[in-house]
Amino acid sequence: MSSGAFCRRCFESEDYQVRRRAIDEQFRSGQEEALEALNTKAQAQNIAILRTPTGFTMAPMHEGKVGQARGVQCASRDHAQGGRDTRSRPCRRSWQTILERMPKADKKRRAQLSVLNEDVAKRAVDEALDDLMASFSDVPAGCATTCARPATT
Repeated sequence: MSSGAFCRRCFESEDYQVRRRAIDEQFRSGQEEALEALNTKAQAQNIAILRTPTGFTMAPMHEGKVGQARGVQCASRDHAQGGRDTRSRPCRRSWQTILERMPKADKKRRAQLSVLNEDVAKRAVDEALDDLMASFSDVPAGCATTCARPATT
């Protein structure tokens, strides 16, 4: 088997896939927990957090429904007077905190994947070198070093 095929086999192995999924799942579960906590906080203030094709958005709720009732339009005195609905401020701050943490968490995930990839690659190279060294086990160590150097004049 060629070293390239062996290396590919290592990265396609069940062990590698399980370890990679564990790193990805740890990242996803952390994000989901943060979003769920924010969603609970938002719902307590009659605000819905909605997934959109490009991310998320917040919308006022009335009686558990998003934008269905007339009261949603003037849900707070500030909003009725032309200002922003102040109910969403704490959620917006929490949302901002979550968004600020996401790149750091993703950077940590990528670093963990890098360590995993290095470990798998090192193991593949070490095994390939072990096989190569075994095939030259009958050559004396000094001869291999001497033979590999060009002659000097």
